[in-house]
Amino acid sequence: MMGFALSSTHVTMWAVPTLHRRSHTMQFITPKRLWLLLTLGSLTLAIASLVLTAILHLHPCYLCVFQRILYFLIAIFGIIGFLSYPRFATFIFGALVILIALTGAITAGYQVWLQAQPGDEFSCSPAEPNAIELMVIWLGGISPTLFAATGNCASKELEIFTLSLAQWSFLGFITNIILASWALVMHIRLKLHLNQ
Repeated sequence: MMGFALSSTHVTMWAVPTLHRRSHTMQFITPKRLWLLLTLGSLTLAIASLVLTAILHLHPCYLCVFQRILYFLIAIFGIIGFLSYPRFATFIFGALVILIALTGAITAGYQVWLQAQPGDEFSCSPAEPNAIELMVIWLGGISPTLFAATGNCASKELEIFTLSLAQWSFLGFITNIILASWALVMHIRLKLHLNQ
């Protein structure tokens, strides 16, 4: 019985700091900080693509430029979500971020599939220019430095730690979906807690 009591005391003494650390972590992770992390991460990826293109003389394709546009949009809506928190507008822009990131993940996933095909016979689209290509062409005419597309979507010009830029982009969009969903769930839980 004494051994059991000592074990229970030991478990209790161990559990208290563990719960305290967990509570401290949850206090550190807030919806506003998640929105800020999402914004800074997306902006970093978009700027990094521009810097790598300029320094390494890469040739971004239509899908690459489209994903760059999506990252800029996520950064814009992310900072609006950060500034509007905790108002209802956060839900609207949060939903937009998830929708845009989902579109980006599908686009990047399609490009990863293109790059996995043998040979270079695959292009961005099999027929006439689609809506994405027409939009990129239009934006490229306005700002070639930001939006000019000169490469093949099936080409791997650069790999970082064995992953292509399309694969890194796919991971980036998935991360944004997780962060935005996490921020919205935390926001909903806080609202419900306050209304109790």
